[in-house]
Amino acid sequence: MAREKTVENRLNDRIKEIGGACEKHVGGMRGDPDRICSFPNGYHCLAETKWFENVKPEEHQLRRHGFWRERGMDVWVIGCDRHIEQLIDFAGIQTTRLSVGGGNVPGGPPPLHVGGGPWPGKNRDQPFGPGHAQISRLELFPGARTCAKESSRRRLEWGER
Repeated sequence: MAREKTVENRLNDRIKEIGGACEKHVGGMRGDPDRICSFPNGYHCLAETKWFENVKPEEHQLRRHGFWRERGMDVWVIGCDRHIEQLIDFAGIQTTRLSVGGGNVPGGPPPLHVGGGPWPGKNRDQPFGPGHAQISRLELFPGARTCAKESSRRRLEWGER
């Protein structure tokens, strides 16, 4: 069993070894994850560090994890060296992403949550995984047309988008 700061330092050192960055995340809310991790291929996530492998986050932390996940950000719970390696392995198989966070995202169900499994409960913390933001459901500029002439000929009716 290690101190939480020790786990944070190991995570920071290991991500820096592979060319990434792992900065302290000073969020504006109580319960925000401890670290923001950025990898060379453009994968970004938040990490909540714990002092032991099977320690679950507290309820207020789970609420904030749910908040970030609803916005497409992965949140990992890291409690040991094995969890650090799982995070690095997962980040390594992600496709290179665009600078705006988009890109091709592999399909299929997200893998199980690292850190002892999901904690279904009452705080918006449905069974989740470190999974990826599901870009496939995002439609940028729905109904956009490629021809400017065509779009200039038709006017929108009242209440139409």
